[in-house]
Amino acid sequence: MLKVSVEKQELEYLKQFDHLFWLPDIIPNKYVFGTYDDSENAVSFSNIIIYRMITSSNEDYIKFMWDKDLRAIYGLCAVKKHIFEREMWMPTNREEFLQKWSNGRFLDCIRLNISNSWDESMIPDSYVNNMAKFRDFLESYTATPFLFGGTLLGWYRECSFIKDTTDIDMAMKITSLDLRMLKSIEKSNDFKLFWILGKVNDSLEVSVYSANIKIDLFFLYETENFTWVGGMLVSEKKKLRWIYPLISQICTGDLLGRLFHVPCNVEEILKADYGNWRVPHPTANFIWYKSHKNIHEAGYWSASEWNDTYKVF
Repeated sequence: MLKVSVEKQELEYLKQFDHLFWLPDIIPNKYVFGTYDDSENAVSFSNIIIYRMITSSNEDYIKFMWDKDLRAIYGLCAVKKHIFEREMWMPTNREEFLQKWSNGRFLDCIRLNISNSWDESMIPDSYVNNMAKFRDFLESYTATPFLFGGTLLGWYRECSFIKDTTDIDMAMKITSLDLRMLKSIEKSNDFKLFWILGKVNDSLEVSVYSANIKIDLFFLYETENFTWVGGMLVSEKKKLRWIYPLISQICTGDLLGRLFHVPCNVEEILKADYGNWRVPHPTANFIWYKSHKNIHEAGYWSASEWNDTYKVF
């Protein structure tokens, strides 16, 4: 039995709720709870803060709402404990929960109506399930992958995939890379490793196939003033770099019913890539190695480096 010290009035206040989920260490010097109860009395009281909990329509994630704070968490594991003189739920792994909470601020996509509704998407909506499986694989190695590039644009601008795009873009910080992940992905039955480009300390990029659709995983390198990702024009062994504002915070967003992480400064990132990102450009007219607004040449890989920087599987 866990023991905590709260006032008698606070204990009495908690008794009105049929369901309570303790959210430990969220706000200093406050007792924070979540509840599914649809009660008008679910308001702050003394040192107690109550978040309303709502499960997404397909039960993929849970939203937590209090005042102007809106967060979303997927894969929430909980255990029932006797605490605050009653039974309630709490996170099974407190450290993991706090990490999810910290990166859980929820952003809505804006759904600009720029695509013809009768146009069939090159990527089916159900492919978000393949993406979620790849996300979970990366997270099993303590990474926090997020939507990036054209996939980030499709989510934010259209709440979907861009109709004529043919691949998926995701990213993670190079500082979160566990080298065991690169070894494990070679042996995966869920994904077919296509290639590994660059080096861990310079322009790393990994691409896999899942259900015949390519997922490109980019790695972010941070300087004091900006972030960059690397790429390669293979035919010329040319290094390329895309420059972005620093991504200091990660949020969440709903893509076709599944929850994914996204940069909190999403509009800054999209502006760096596309300029006026609200205006659509046919994918056929968008050349990945020259159309971006933030692309720079960064030299060439030498002949002696080539075997270590261009690996096709």
